[in-house]
Amino acid sequence: MKKEELEPESIHLLREHGISWDGTKSVYMTALHKNFYLKEAELRSDAVLKEFCDLIVYLKTHPEYGVSTDWASSELNRYVYMNNKEAMKTGFPSTIEALSRFYDDSSIIRFYKDQGAKAPTIIDLIGTTGAGKTTFCQQFVDDSSKDLLKLTITDSAESTVMQTDILILQQTSKKMFLRARSKADIMKDIMTVALELDLTASGATIKELVKKNAEIIDKDMIDKVSHFFSTDALVGKFTAFADQVQTAFKADAVGETARLKWIKEHSADSGFVYILDDEVANRFPTSYFYGYLQEYDLETDADFNIVRTITNTEFKYRKEDLEDYPEMADAVSDRLLFDHAILVLPCSAEAQDKLEYDFQQGIVFRDSQGHKLDEQNGIASDFEVKNKIFLIPIDTGGYLIDDRYSNIFERILISEPKNNVFVLTKVDLNTTYKRYKDSHYLKNKDFNRVFSDKIARTHNKLISTFQNQQAAKDNGDGQSKFYKDETALFTNFMASFSNAYLSEIDGDTFAAEGHKIAYAGQALEELDRSKLDIEYLESWFDIVGGIIKENKLTYHDNIVRIANPAPSKRLDFVERCKGTVKILMDYYISTQKWQDEIDGQLAVFNVDFRTVYQKGDVWYRSNFINDGNTTASNSYFKDLTRQIVKDINSYVIKGTTTNYVKSKLQEPLTDYLTTLYSSKKGDSAVVLNSLSNKIIQNSLERAAKIAYKVFDRKTKDHYFMDNIRDIFKGSEEYFTKPKKITLREVERARRAYSTYTEHYAGIYGYLLARHTYNLETYFLAIFQTVIESELHELNEKVK
Repeated sequence: MKKEELEPESIHLLREHGISWDGTKSVYMTALHKNFYLKEAELRSDAVLKEFCDLIVYLKTHPEYGVSTDWASSELNRYVYMNNKEAMKTGFPSTIEALSRFYDDSSIIRFYKDQGAKAPTIIDLIGTTGAGKTTFCQQFVDDSSKDLLKLTITDSAESTVMQTDILILQQTSKKMFLRARSKADIMKDIMTVALELDLTASGATIKELVKKNAEIIDKDMIDKVSHFFSTDALVGKFTAFADQVQTAFKADAVGETARLKWIKEHSADSGFVYILDDEVANRFPTSYFYGYLQEYDLETDADFNIVRTITNTEFKYRKEDLEDYPEMADAVSDRLLFDHAILVLPCSAEAQDKLEYDFQQGIVFRDSQGHKLDEQNGIASDFEVKNKIFLIPIDTGGYLIDDRYSNIFERILISEPKNNVFVLTKVDLNTTYKRYKDSHYLKNKDFNRVFSDKIARTHNKLISTFQNQQAAKDNGDGQSKFYKDETALFTNFMASFSNAYLSEIDGDTFAAEGHKIAYAGQALEELDRSKLDIEYLESWFDIVGGIIKENKLTYHDNIVRIANPAPSKRLDFVERCKGTVKILMDYYISTQKWQDEIDGQLAVFNVDFRTVYQKGDVWYRSNFINDGNTTASNSYFKDLTRQIVKDINSYVIKGTTTNYVKSKLQEPLTDYLTTLYSSKKGDSAVVLNSLSNKIIQNSLERAAKIAYKVFDRKTKDHYFMDNIRDIFKGSEEYFTKPKKITLREVERARRAYSTYTEHYAGIYGYLLARHTYNLETYFLAIFQTVIESELHELNEKVK
């Protein structure tokens, strides 16, 4: 039905629920998200419109479905929908297709394919600022794109929180897409800085006007706000705005302890939002800005577009050097507005030639980190992406890598060693390597001896440390069904590490050289030097060639069907898997000391927030807002989902050496798949076992992620003390209570000022207290949904 055919009562419903008619597309658009709409042909009656409005109301109160600009990018949303699909069909039979379509249209894979990638290989780059992630990516793009990427290199003293994807294709125009943050989050930063402005001070920039004793720990926030309002006129406008905000804050007399709560409650006030709305309207002529991708053409003005959007270091340098960059006098940076960058760039001829890879399939290098390294804060990674490249600066001492790096990277789950590569960067800073290279590689004996020593010491120390840690583990009271043995996980880590690469890339000429550390000995035994070789690579690109090759083997187009699956057998198999996972989850829950964990986390209110802010910020952005993992595991803001999956994968049946996940889930799935499929290339048994492992790990990891946080997304918008009070005052059916710390103690420990750290701590504590209930309520059902989805997709794509 067209809009003019609707009854007056239905027209009123459109206005009431924020639905607008788009005549050019013949669709009814919702205010929730531009990808959630109803087609004209689907609106068959006024009753259907009423149902659609009811669905909108339902989705607004159920953020776990992710139909909003805040959560739409999460790939976890689809599984919540699939888990409840039948119930949703019953409640919304005529409009459920609009919801299904939303998940298809919002998928990041769909976006990559829309850019021309046929079947992209996604590789998670894991490393620290200064490890060479950008330099690594430069090898794969054409010459002009190399120069563009060079602009994004971050100074070691800087930090950024923007996730960056680089999609590389054989044929494409150069483009950049930036995802805008939510309006509420941007305004929160703007008003936080405004309240810290010294209105009596004089200065040319907002950064210079911020109070010297300001309580803003995140200096990058000040940079972003200052650069957004970086002309004389905008500084004046912001100063007047700050005066207005401070006057209103003082008039409300809520006190410094409720500062963030006040900001949250007033950030949408019409008297304040003009400061953001005016600038966004001037710079971005679109109705769909907040939460959506904005496209930039990098074929023209590429240099300027990148500098004023995603770089920090280069923007500041140019802003201070107007003699060479006069165009920067009135330039402003929009980095405040965005949290995710996607660069689409053409591949280099050398990469295409050396890799023998069809780049029109697409390669995506994803950098989820976005923070400079502080080993106490953790490194972010993407749990969805099984292909990982670890970039680690080589140690300048007697070991191959520094202890802090090995301890951190060991915590990142590696399920398939062949899909993971360790690359030791900055090898050219090593004196022995310099002499080796200066001799035109003739002094290879000295080079092999020194580096073999480094490798042996590092290998043996890693094993010794692991064995000591394993021996110290508490494995229950003797009555337990399982004991925890992380040998299998550590073996995967060592198998990847023992076949690492040494890499040197010239930052100016981009000339690259590599060596492979090839070790044929046992991963968990003391290194046997006779089985160690350091091989010069004829092509530097061999570093990623193995990942691409392994990825091809498990592509659906390498799998062929040899029999049709019987639906009843698949259902029986899934039910058996579900029973196995229930045993694992029941055991996991029984071994956890949740009350002690909650007491430990709530103790964060007694520490200096400056020492934990970065850790909380990494957790909040990577674990809670995005769907990543972090390596933090020692004290506050631990990655609990990573720990769940790691523990479950470590359980061994008491009295045996049999890993439970492998024997009861992975191997039975491999046997089941072997009856249905074979591979065109590679050993079918090996290929299907690898595929089986990926399916099981995907199912466990997604179930852990969804159960942990997705059903409590509402905590993001709650005042931190409201989240804390729920822990103490909520029903024991839903919350695990602290054993030692009381609500009164937390209230007494509150700061005299309001901070982001307390906001993060409130959410983290709430999720921790709800953890047992959420695992018991959601984990099994989501696991079943995911594994059924994976098997269904395999069946649909393989012919």
